[in-house]
Amino acid sequence: MRKIVKIEAALPQLPKRKQVAAYARVSVETERLNHSLSAQISFYSALI
Repeated sequence: MRKIVKIEAALPQLPKRKQVAAYARVSVETERLNHSLSAQISFYSALI
């Protein structure tokens, strides 16, 4: 009698995801610095 060997499909191993955080801030409330805050958020959002 022949022996049957079942071969399981191997799932691809994905690299572990890294946890990241971005910190954006301004020290004074002015129109120019508010734009700086949005620029920081846009930069880090695109980078992440």
